[in-house]
Amino acid sequence: MIKDEADIYDQLIWRASLKLQKNGDKLVLEKDGTIIDEDEILLLLENETLMLLEEGEKWRAPIPIEGVSCKTERSIILETSSSKKSNILGQNHVHDYPNIPRAVGSSNSQVGLEVWKNFDIPWNRMPSSVIAGLKKNVIEKRIIQVIIDEMRTITRKISIHACRIIAAKVIQKYPDIFEDQDKHTKTIGNGSQLASKLLDRNNYLNRSQKALCYSAAQMDKKKRDSKLDS
Repeated sequence: MIKDEADIYDQLIWRASLKLQKNGDKLVLEKDGTIIDEDEILLLLENETLMLLEEGEKWRAPIPIEGVSCKTERSIILETSSSKKSNILGQNHVHDYPNIPRAVGSSNSQVGLEVWKNFDIPWNRMPSSVIAGLKKNVIEKRIIQVIIDEMRTITRKISIHACRIIAAKVIQKYPDIFEDQDKHTKTIGNGSQLASKLLDRNNYLNRSQKALCYSAAQMDKKKRDSKLDS
């Protein structure tokens, strides 16, 4: 449970903003978008999942994976532990919101390669330290994370062919850094290593999300069984 202290609401927004790397403005219930704006209400919301929204951002209903409801990438969770630590937040994968439309299809459907040919690499969402590193020929894993986060706003089913298209776009902008080269700096490929890393990242997120959903479903089942036995 959130410990009893002043300005819980403001602290929750502040800490969630740090964890989710966004400029949070308000909290809403994930399930229906109800705005939460008082400390007293927060203290009553045990086991509820909240969404942190930026100024002007609208609540959107979470899209379930394979028919199972689970925590979304924009979610924060109120702790129900009695621990004295003020760890009042939980989070899943960090997600920066896209500037491309989500209405291409459901996030579990396959999309055509033409979508990826028109996809814009979200360079404007890269941390300044990442861009500075690229100018010095330094590659950070955050590049892969940001690109895949953006691609997943269209679909979570991302093929190796899609990853190759995106890798080619990245190489076009930074050829000296991302082209596949041997130890003698001779170009030996067309970005297959970068494409493979993009695919691996998406597959990892899919596995993690399915595990979270399965765990949540099992916990709900145990609660229901417990109520029936009591």
